[in-house]
Amino acid sequence: MSLEIPITSAGDEMRAIALRERPKLIWVGATAFERQSVPGRTWLGWLQFAIAFWCLTSGLHALIADTSQRIVVSQLQYFGIMALPACWLEFARGYTRRPPSPLPWLVWVIPATTVGLALSNGSHHLLWREIREVPTDSGFVLLQYVHGPWFPVTVGF
Repeated sequence: MSLEIPITSAGDEMRAIALRERPKLIWVGATAFERQSVPGRTWLGWLQFAIAFWCLTSGLHALIADTSQRIVVSQLQYFGIMALPACWLEFARGYTRRPPSPLPWLVWVIPATTVGLALSNGSHHLLWREIREVPTDSGFVLLQYVHGPWFPVTVGF
């Protein structure tokens, strides 16, 4: 079964990839949980689910026309975006069979803070200072997110 999405530009191609690859990522994630002998398997599974969620929300962001709904989807994207590096670090630790950290929750401080800031950005603008609407020739309105002071911390993580 193939998901057919009309492609008329490079942006359409990225949206198509984001939506088409999501089921594969979910399958890999579910399979990882079942592999008892694979070190780090649980975190590999969560890593794949985080990527799949990011792909789903990225595809939805591209398909929705209403600006306010797209901003909400952008905020929700941060659940997948910020879970990804934390899951990757935990997977790498598990795969290399290193002992758990004495304070395992520390790896989640920046991701949790960033998700909270994304959901409440309208009141402080720390993640995005401004969101601009940029019309295109095709009539679709792109959103340009102007980064705020917290964004470099997110990228650094």
